[in-house]
Amino acid sequence: MTPPPTSSLPAPKVSLVDNITALGNFLASIGASKKLYLDLRGTKLSTHGSVDILTIAAPPAQKVRVIDVKTLGAKAFTTPSKTNNGNSNKVTLKSILEDPSIRKYLWDARNSAHALKSSHNIAVSGVVDIQLLENLTRPKNSLYVADLDSPIQEDLQLNPQRNINWANTKMQTSLLTPGPPTVFSARPLTPTTLQHSVSHAWYLHLLQDSYEKRPAYKGEWLGHLEKASASRARKGRSPGYKPADSGHRFGPWGASPGYLFANGRMLGRDSHPTVSPKAKSQPLQVVLVGTGGQTALRCLGSRLMSRFVSLMRRAVP
Repeated sequence: MTPPPTSSLPAPKVSLVDNITALGNFLASIGASKKLYLDLRGTKLSTHGSVDILTIAAPPAQKVRVIDVKTLGAKAFTTPSKTNNGNSNKVTLKSILEDPSIRKYLWDARNSAHALKSSHNIAVSGVVDIQLLENLTRPKNSLYVADLDSPIQEDLQLNPQRNINWANTKMQTSLLTPGPPTVFSARPLTPTTLQHSVSHAWYLHLLQDSYEKRPAYKGEWLGHLEKASASRARKGRSPGYKPADSGHRFGPWGASPGYLFANGRMLGRDSHPTVSPKAKSQPLQVVLVGTGGQTALRCLGSRLMSRFVSLMRRAVP
């Protein structure tokens, strides 16, 4: 059955959580089976920056919570949940973010994982990176990953007015963001800032639905997606991580994920959930593959070799 266009879906109800009572009530509503869609905003999401806003969507509930981290400070992550129906088990936002049984969906988890670890000592777990899902199922060259703005405008069936609203919100936020202080650290939060954060979190589950319906998507690839997402989160938490590294624009599977998954062992790449040490130690190979009567150069090796492929694809007839 064809999914309803995004323009026909109701807009979510937005709640600003800027006190511990509201935060405790929200945390009590999150169960272990929930899927959470997250968006972090702040001032330089890095070791020397700060997390100012954490937006959380939990479909199918038509609600989005905007956690005001700047106002709550450390209490945003340490406040315990309210008890419900005699249940004495309390959780905090920190314990939820670190719980691998609760899926956390983000767009490019690296900088978010880095900011949470460096600012609040939170090791986010259970991550599924929607940016990688897009890269994995893209029908064309997957060498580079996409930023979030283009997929929202190109991959969702937004009506013209919603497209205009999204573009205007993005433009206004971009004009106000340079700082510090940034638009995300200024208080009170403006309607434009709230709309920007809410849209980023809310559209993630719609993008996920769209990508899982792409012809290229295969259910057995979920293991590759989860493994690459976890690797990104670990990389973001590592001490030497650089948020602005130019290498972040490359995908983890080269130009053709499907080809890598089929031939990864031959190429010496860790394309399967379990790969023998011998396979990992094999030297990188460059393979010429005939595609549609034309010869395309496919290199599924290191980041350096991926750049080499980008140049060579122009030279090979």
